[in-house]
Amino acid sequence: MSAKLFEVGGTRINADLLGDYVRATIIDRAPVPRIPPLRLLGGLEAQGDKFTARAEVERVFKQDRIADFETPTPGYTLVNASVSLKPFANNSRTSLLLSANNIFDVVARRHSSFLKDFAPLAGRDIRVSLRFGL
Repeated sequence: MSAKLFEVGGTRINADLLGDYVRATIIDRAPVPRIPPLRLLGGLEAQGDKFTARAEVERVFKQDRIADFETPTPGYTLVNASVSLKPFANNSRTSLLLSANNIFDVVARRHSSFLKDFAPLAGRDIRVSLRFGL
């Protein structure tokens, strides 16, 4: 769900919210393996003609409803942010992007991953990207 909150001087402020939850059971009432837990994600975004700035928080809850031979997965919270600039007035398909993911370097493991007990998700990640279209 996304909603425009307000506009200030040509800059739109938007908020979005996403949530997903799956509960799956095999016929004999046992939990299905590798089912992800409840996840919520909320974000705020400012969109102007020349820039876009976004901050978001993703909360993934613990998964302790597990199948045989699985291990529980602790919950975690990721914080991400990005700023995108369009440097050329005549070319809206070119942008410079600075993004920071997992800003607080949280140890996070996806319950659905076969490797979750051996390899967590990437830690703090800061990127500078140039996108252009012809």
